Amino acid sequence: VLVNYAVASGTMWPPIFRDDRRDTLNPIGMAQMRAVLEHQGTVLGIHPEGTRNKNADPYQFLNIKPGVGSLLQDAHPETIVLPFFIVGLDNSLLLQIRRNFRPKGQRGTPIRIWFGSPLKAADFHGERDPLKITYSLMQRISELAEQDRALNAPS
Repeated sequence: VLVNYAVASGTMWPPIFRDDRRDTLNPIGMAQMRAVLEHQGTVLGIHPEGTRNKNADPYQFLNIKPGVGSLLQDAHPETIVLPFFIVGLDNSLLLQIRRNFRPKGQRGTPIRIWFGSPLKAADFHGERDPLKITYSLMQRISELAEQDRALNAPS
């Protein structure tokens, strides 16, 4: 909660869980996201895997979940979807903050963000399976990750 308020002014919500809490709390979180998406101009960032990958390989994704696909099925057809891939973040918030105070050139791997072409929710409305919708979106994100790997991964 403290990190949420310190980093994002309380806007990193609702949490989506991959553990036993998911059965009770995830439907509440999904309902909150659906409600937010009803308002024009809302920005909502979602990990299609349900959470961020925290292992050492930034190009390896977790198993996808149908939540994003379900949200897109329910979203207004004009809702804009912007796929993106972020690499270079540390798994420790404290280390992430500390590196900002190091001298230039000693801050570690730069944070890189790759943006894909904007899509509309209508682009996904022909598909009935939410998992297939999430997979389609994840394919676009994987392409962005591959662009980054081609230019930045060690050989």
